[in-house]
Amino acid sequence: MGGAVRFITKQPDSHNFYSAYSVKGGYTTGGATPNAGLSGVVNFAAIPDKLGIRIVAFVERQGIFVP
Repeated sequence: MGGAVRFITKQPDSHNFYSAYSVKGGYTTGGATPNAGLSGVVNFAAIPDKLGIRIVAFVERQGIFVP
């Protein structure tokens, strides 16, 4: 089998500032540690109408099952 994965990301906006974040959490029955995740994005116009910068970051922790 063969194939390709194509990621299409959102382009930076050179006109507006915006930011957003997401937090998630959970627990696996019998798990040793809880599940957690945090992600965020910041977009700003470095040079208005010419250059926009978009920064995206995330961290995720998956709990493991311990029988």
